[in-house]
Amino acid sequence: MKARHVRARVALLVGMAALASCRSPDISGTSNRSQANTARPVGHPHGAQVYRGLEVFRVSPDGKQQVAADNTGRFGRSWSKSTNLGLDLLTQLVAERVELASGASSAEHIAEVLSTLEGLRTLHGLFPEFIKLEGTPRAEVKGGTIRYSTLDSAWVTLALSIVEARYQQARPELARRARALIEQQQYSAFIRSALLSDGMSIDAVSGAVVEPARFSYGDRNSEARPLILALIGLGLLPPSAWEHMSYTWSERMGLPVASGYRASAFVELTGQLFFDEMALAPASLGVSHRNYVEASARVARAKTHVIWGYAPSCDPPDGYGEFGLDRPDVVTPYAAAELATTGSSLAARNLDRVLEALTWNGKPVADALDPKTARILCPDARMLDQSLLFLALHVQALRDLARATAWYAPAEARLREMDSTHRPPTEPAARQITEDSHWVGR
Repeated sequence: MKARHVRARVALLVGMAALASCRSPDISGTSNRSQANTARPVGHPHGAQVYRGLEVFRVSPDGKQQVAADNTGRFGRSWSKSTNLGLDLLTQLVAERVELASGASSAEHIAEVLSTLEGLRTLHGLFPEFIKLEGTPRAEVKGGTIRYSTLDSAWVTLALSIVEARYQQARPELARRARALIEQQQYSAFIRSALLSDGMSIDAVSGAVVEPARFSYGDRNSEARPLILALIGLGLLPPSAWEHMSYTWSERMGLPVASGYRASAFVELTGQLFFDEMALAPASLGVSHRNYVEASARVARAKTHVIWGYAPSCDPPDGYGEFGLDRPDVVTPYAAAELATTGSSLAARNLDRVLEALTWNGKPVADALDPKTARILCPDARMLDQSLLFLALHVQALRDLARATAWYAPAEARLREMDSTHRPPTEPAARQITEDSHWVGR
């Protein structure tokens, strides 16, 4: 353990020049901003190892199909969330595209995930938020109720649409199964005051609603941004669900940044995984993303952090915390990878340092690192965090897969419109931290 920490510190404090030369050709997604990348994306140097780690989450609770469990903790392999199943579909398709998995093995696993989804109890076609993995996977019943979350289910819907597009010609039977699940869904049943609500809980026996919606998704600067755009493009939500959402501005470290919950990288940049938002809306989303990277670097400098990337993750030793610019207590690798999708060289060098600090042994990598020492803080890992890391490392592959869907072009058009309606009120000409002036990690 001591030797590993020494190696990490040497890499952080001495090896910066070498690390800067190891950037991924796929990490920024900036090689062709206006058109689809027709060449097969190149896998990230660490991609194969992250993919091996993802396979650790897969369990066979009924001795048949494999299901992605939630985490590697004591009870984490006995349950999951529908989000995890959606991410399992996405990461498998991306792994195939970057040639980390064969077409046959990918199709086999996709079929297993579809079987699990087809066996779940739904509400208006939406999948339960929590899934028990003891015997046949089923909706979790807690206090006699079942919880349905619209956004958790939307991750699956988005993934199913990409499955359908991927297999439309190659394996029509898989495409038809994905389409059948989508056609059952009625997200409009969850509309409240023109916005998509968070969901509801029902009585497990009678099906009666016992807890109605608690809030609605009215902020475009959130994970809801790509999900709601996809649902609208699929005809599952009316355009008004997007039109009534707001996009407001605040200031972080002297820079205008879009307001978002806890000012986390997850909130700011999840949409960037699916779209090149920097190019689509450079005067709105692009300004916020660029300034968010800069603000993160300034927070790190002010707090003498050697690495940065603040987003929801493990709260040491085994909890869960909503980290962000307002609470930069830990660094999570997927946040560093999402920051690098902006094409920022500063963020790319930071990502190199984060990856160098991780232990690569075929298991899931750490969810949380100490921002001042780069040491691992949590022993357990989450499917969500590992998946987002993998997708961010192969962002161009994910975008290319999503681009094949029917909802993608309309979604891009709506994002472009944001430059006409949601520009920042002011953008001060502040000096940016550059390679020469920024000392973090040196």
